[in-house]
Amino acid sequence: MPSFVDNPASGDTLARVKRSTLYSIAAVLAIAALFFFMTTARATVECRVCMDYRGGSNCATARGPTELLADEV
Repeated sequence: MPSFVDNPASGDTLARVKRSTLYSIAAVLAIAALFFFMTTARATVECRVCMDYRGGSNCATARGPTELLADEV
């Protein structure tokens, strides 16, 4: 049974982590990085739109490869 208490005499803590756990963490980080890259890499145009409605105001920013596509988001 693995011990969950960090014992400095037992050696490196990372050596006790299962490889499948490390692979899972690496895969999640890779997918997050890919998602971030794909959503920001082609966004060269930025549009800011503000709406006034019944005394309230709301502003939003959209990005896209062209002004038309940024406006659609």
